[in-house]
Amino acid sequence: MKVNTLKLAIIGPEYIGKTNLCKEMTGQDKASTYIGTIGVDYLHRTIPGTKLTVGLWDLSGAKRFETIIESFARNSDILMFGFSSEDKGSYNLMMELYNRFSDNYFLRKKEIIVIATKTDSSKSYEGYKEDGSLAATKMSCKFIETSSVTRAGINDIFDICRSHYDRNIDPQNFKLENVDLSDPTLKTPCYIC
Repeated sequence: MKVNTLKLAIIGPEYIGKTNLCKEMTGQDKASTYIGTIGVDYLHRTIPGTKLTVGLWDLSGAKRFETIIESFARNSDILMFGFSSEDKGSYNLMMELYNRFSDNYFLRKKEIIVIATKTDSSKSYEGYKEDGSLAATKMSCKFIETSSVTRAGINDIFDICRSHYDRNIDPQNFKLENVDLSDPTLKTPCYIC
């Protein structure tokens, strides 16, 4: 069976939980302490009952990797711009990243998702939902509240991936059984580069 890979890049400032979200999406164990991403990490998940593998490119939020980040973003099918529901400053930094990328022609051709991470936290700032909705309106995309603890939003992200695949990649060669992707027992191997 031929497997098709959809490239999903997650972009955002440091310390917002991008890596833990990616690990939760692929059924991997999350780190109990913060370990910064050096450049790019790659994880993947084949959606059960399909020929679709979602490759997750976890891009570092560190400024010293900006040129690497742009290269991976340019070659992705879907971009997720993320901020932490616990930190208003991370929202501002996410918007700066978007504004910098929006000057490049390639962003206009990408499907975009805005995500707020850590939405299960009692430390979420008031107004993060409005900020996420405002960003999604500016970027003409969907806003999803996510949590690597409760798995909130993960099915929504995979639904967008399936829909993107249906519309753009191989609509004649895609079959999806009714699979609950939030089921933590559906684990796939993960490779980190």
